[in-house]
Amino acid sequence: MLGVLKRYMFGGSFVDDASKLAVNKSSVSDPPQPMLVIGAGLPRTGTASFQEAMERLGLHCYNMFVMRNSQGHVDIWHEHLVDHTLSFDGLVDHIVASGYSATVDVPMAFKYKDLAKRYPQAKVVLTVRSEEPSVAAEAWSNSVTATIFKEIPILESVPFRWIPVVHKTRLYLEAMYREVQFPLHNSHELAGFYNPWNQQVIDTIPSENLLIFRAADGWRPLCEFLANVSQDVEQNCHGLLSSHEPYPFVNDATKLKALFSSLRAFAIVVQVCLVVLPVALLVALAIRWYKAGAKEKSS
Repeated sequence: MLGVLKRYMFGGSFVDDASKLAVNKSSVSDPPQPMLVIGAGLPRTGTASFQEAMERLGLHCYNMFVMRNSQGHVDIWHEHLVDHTLSFDGLVDHIVASGYSATVDVPMAFKYKDLAKRYPQAKVVLTVRSEEPSVAAEAWSNSVTATIFKEIPILESVPFRWIPVVHKTRLYLEAMYREVQFPLHNSHELAGFYNPWNQQVIDTIPSENLLIFRAADGWRPLCEFLANVSQDVEQNCHGLLSSHEPYPFVNDATKLKALFSSLRAFAIVVQVCLVVLPVALLVALAIRWYKAGAKEKSS
């Protein structure tokens, strides 16, 4: 069970190979570089697959799992979102100094406007669900409810609320969702968040810098959109298209569900122990006192 907690805090059980690769390749010693690709899509819109796609194109991509694996990054997000002691520019300086040139998923997706202002030449990709538009919002809502909605209640429970790094994680997550008025605790309003968010991105980003992308679209539209961001990306795109390699498919929902189930089980065990052990101790003491009293009377 302790391994479950360690994997949660450091991402081990649900970080895909591309995320691990990004952490291993990127360090504070890497030369700072501009942000070339900004992911503006909501979580559960193929963002894990997109993160791996960026790595295959040669762009170190920053997402939630990578962030939790990067030393000090939970702290800087807490300083920015909760303590308000770190500016957005200071936050981004730290991220790009760590070698990242692309972003996807939260927390950076919620900052796409500020990031696009800082890097007006960056390409913005709005990942969306692959379902038909008429059902995409509901499908997205169901996916979020089955995964992301499970996290914060777990973090609020005993014993996780007593662990400093987990407590800090919960606070910045709540602040992050609150900042964009994400209906984190209201599943009935959740589906209504999806289309307005996507439309906001479309209305904000110039059309020449924006790609609306579904994982089912595959490599070609993505490569046509991104080929000019760097020579490495252009070469990698040529190789991927020539080899007919399929676009990555990374579905981390199963891993997330398993992780949260393990965390809930761990919390229940601890909570039961916190109740049972004191009671057992009191019973043992009462029995001891009773036996001691009975012995004195018999003597």
